[in-house]
Amino acid sequence: VEDAAERYLEKRKELSLGVLLVDIRREPSDDDRAVLAALYDLNIPLLIVATKVDKLAKNDIESSLEVVQRGLGLPPGQPLCVSSVTGEGISTIWR
Repeated sequence: VEDAAERYLEKRKELSLGVLLVDIRREPSDDDRAVLAALYDLNIPLLIVATKVDKLAKNDIESSLEVVQRGLGLPPGQPLCVSSVTGEGISTIWR
C-alpha cells in the first residue's frame, strides 16, 4: 500500500498541498512520522492539522500542541488546530 501511495503522489504533479491530520489528544505515531517523511521526500508542501481540539480543556491545548510539534519535528506555527464540531480553526486552513 505504501509503495502504491507513493507512486500515486509522485504522478500527481498538480498536487499543490498535502494535509496531514493528527489527533491532538494522541502522541504522533510511527505511521504519522512515516507519512510526513514520505511527503517531505516527494517535495510536497505540507500543512499539519491537529484535529479534535474541542475535546481538550483550554489549558491543555498548548501542551498537547507541543507534544505533536516535537513528535513530528515541526517548525513554529504548526500544527494548526481545528475542530469540526465547533468550526474552530477551519477558516485558518483555507487561507
